[in-house]
Amino acid sequence: MTRKREAAEFNKLGRTKSKAHRIACIRAHYNAQTDTQAHKQTCTRSCTKSQVPIRALVPLFLAAFIIALAVPSAYLPAYAVLATSMDINEFESEMAVGATQTISVVLYPDEADDVINYSSSKPTVATISPSGKIEALSAGTTNITASAGSISKTLSLTVSAITMDINDFEKKMTVGSSQTISVTLYPSSAKEEIKYSSSNTAVATISPGGKIEAKSAGTTKITVSAGGAKKTLKLTVSVGTDGISLNSTYLTMRRGESFKIKAKISPENAARKLTYKSNDRSIAKVSKKGVITAVGVGSTSIIVSNGDLSAGIDVIVNSSSSGGGSMQFSSDDEALADEADDESAGSTSGSIDADTLKSLQKTGKSLTIEKGDYSLVIDGAYILNSDKAIDDELHIVKNEDGYTFAVGSDGFLPGEISIKFSNQEMRGCKYVYLLDKSTDKYQMFGELTDGEFRTDIAGSYRITYEKLKLGGVNKLVVAIAAAALLAIAVAYCLIRRFL
Repeated sequence: MTRKREAAEFNKLGRTKSKAHRIACIRAHYNAQTDTQAHKQTCTRSCTKSQVPIRALVPLFLAAFIIALAVPSAYLPAYAVLATSMDINEFESEMAVGATQTISVVLYPDEADDVINYSSSKPTVATISPSGKIEALSAGTTNITASAGSISKTLSLTVSAITMDINDFEKKMTVGSSQTISVTLYPSSAKEEIKYSSSNTAVATISPGGKIEAKSAGTTKITVSAGGAKKTLKLTVSVGTDGISLNSTYLTMRRGESFKIKAKISPENAARKLTYKSNDRSIAKVSKKGVITAVGVGSTSIIVSNGDLSAGIDVIVNSSSSGGGSMQFSSDDEALADEADDESAGSTSGSIDADTLKSLQKTGKSLTIEKGDYSLVIDGAYILNSDKAIDDELHIVKNEDGYTFAVGSDGFLPGEISIKFSNQEMRGCKYVYLLDKSTDKYQMFGELTDGEFRTDIAGSYRITYEKLKLGGVNKLVVAIAAAALLAIAVAYCLIRRFL
């Protein structure tokens, strides 16, 4: 075959897909050395079957594209989404031994499906489960790591032994009373159960909620425990005090004078040990034995307590020229004061000055001045004139039918006062008389009630067992009058006889 014909045959087969096929086909023609029409047709059909126009493939591509859009992604092959970052939530960096917590890990992007792995650098301190639950085992520090794919985060965890604080605990209680103690555990993550117990339930019991109830007098130990922490508290229970009565609640004293406090506690089985305290030691001080000593001019209070209940004495200290106390001692010796008896203690005469009366009037308090056989009570609520002093000495004199005494000088007292007799013979008197200076005679004033009477009038008084005969007539006057009448009668008879 000539080259010209070979080129023509090659171009004729130029629409076939493969160049190699075209060359092979031409070579086959020459090798067979045939040029028959039948072979040409066969070769041409064989070659032209592979010649597919490009435009015929367009509908196929369109159909495939539409099918791809219509088929759901779930039916398409799946591809893994890797995490790029993470957050760890709900993590507490401190835990107590025995406590637990579960951490929460969030991966980003949201489609990330990496498996999360956890680990602890010191499993003896704390362990972490595949679900993220941490258990604190012993005191120490460990690192908790969360990882997903190529990213990870590490957090430091400190495990501490449990400690506790107990608040609102009163170490002294009275029978029948109750209190509830408050317990705080540290660290704050500690979740251990708090347990309570009493070593002597006959004295006091404690509930699972920490409420203590005092049952009887005595001592017991309250124990509080949680995990490895434990505290023991000593509790003393005593009989409640109903009252503390003192031999005086208000005193006026002069500097250097002393007064022994006498206290009566009820009931008898209540705490009997007393403590004494002065609110201002520069005015009045008090010893451990309850002896008050006036130091400087002014007013203060003395507090008497048995640890359960308190009582007080208001003290007013005047200058050395005025005063007059209640059962005051002239000696500063406390031993002498302790041995002195209430009835026989030496009292000094004085007066309740204007400053004291003004203080009583302002506060409305009462002042009691005890003087052995009697006591004076001045109520600040009844003081009308605080500028006039009151002499606290009555100068009592005994007579055949009772006693006489003087209250103040003349006119009216600063206010109404109460005079109460403690001497049994004086308490036996019933009637009270006041001397009328215009007639120099005693007039009925009133009666004693339980050895006491009240007055706001200064003057000379008399108390008697029986009523005085205030209506008696002078015998001399009667005799003179009778003699005069007799003389008149005799003269009248003689005149008529001679006339």
